[in-house]
Parts: sequence; C-alpha cells; structure tokens
Amino acid sequence: MANLTALWASRNNLLRPGAGFAGVNRVGLMQALHHYGYDGLAILVSERGHYSLRKAADVLGIGCDHLIRIPVDAADRIRIDALRAAVRGLQRRNICPMAIVGIAGTTETGAIDPLDALADVACEANCHFHVDAAWGGASLMSARHRHQLAGIERADSIVIDAHKQLYVPMGAGVVLFRQPTWTAEIRQHARLWY
Repeated sequence: MANLTALWASRNNLLRPGAGFAGVNRVGLMQALHHYGYDGLAILVSERGHYSLRKAADVLGIGCDHLIRIPVDAADRIRIDALRAAVRGLQRRNICPMAIVGIAGTTETGAIDPLDALADVACEANCHFHVDAAWGGASLMSARHRHQLAGIERADSIVIDAHKQLYVPMGAGVVLFRQPTWTAEIRQHARLWY
C-alpha cells in the first residue's frame, strides 16, 4: 500500500488540474493522457523491484507492460546506462517516464541501488524519484550503515516498512514525501462526494 500511495500521488501530481483541466482524479487516465499529449506513462525500476510495484502499475491504470524492468549489474544494483537508454526509448515513443524507483534493500539480496545516480537520471528526465526502502530504510538510524543510502535525501518520496527492520509486530508501511502538499492530489474526505 505504501508504494501504491507514493505512485498514486506521483501520477495525480503529474496529471494535475490546471488551465481548464479537472485532473486525472476527476476525468480518468485516458482523458488526462490526451490533455497532456502523452501516449502513456511508465514506471522504471530494477528487475529486483518488489511485486507491489507491478500491482501499483495495474491499479493506477498505467499497465504492467509499462512497469519497465531495468537490468542489474553483478551486485544486483540497477544499471544506470540501461536506465538512461530506457528513458530515451520511452521519450521517443511519447511515453512519459512518470517515476523512477530506487531500491534500498532488495527483498532477495539486500542490494541497494546507486540512489544518487538514480536521482540524477530522474532530474534529467524531469520525473518523480521514489525510493522503496521498505527493507533498508531503518538503516538510516545506524551511524555505521546510513552511508549506504547516500542519495535517499534527494527522493521525492520514500517508503519504509516498520514491520521489517523496525520489528513492529504488525504490517505497517510509511510514506514520506519531500513536498507534503503532494498528498493534496490524493486526499479523500468521507463527507465529500463529487
């Protein structure tokens, strides 16, 4: 749910209301893409990305085929050269790179992507930089290990799961946003009905 929430905010802020347009949350993905002139959206992540990202691409209407899996190196970290090539390929096809996801502790191997380099690519592509730190995020509290997450401070959103290295006895995920106002595009109120 935490990854879905971060990417939901990313999609809704990318396709936000303005200039006579009501926003994706009002008119739907097809009309939003048409309004902004895109032929699709994509999320880019290493091939070690968590399955929750695939579910998020499906639920958000982006499509599982537009969750672009980038090859990893011998240390199971995303290959920056392959990421840049994938971004260029998407842009040539008029598919907007909505978000680049860095992994800070893969489920299978514990590998941490080069977050600083990922932030650079996200900046170049003018897209959301999300870090899935569900496993590794708690390392930020360790003076001995926090250096491994260099670059995480540049993320637009970060996910940390308290039920993993923080040992909370029930499932609990946290999403942190660089800009707290980003949640305005996904805010819901029980008493409001459009």
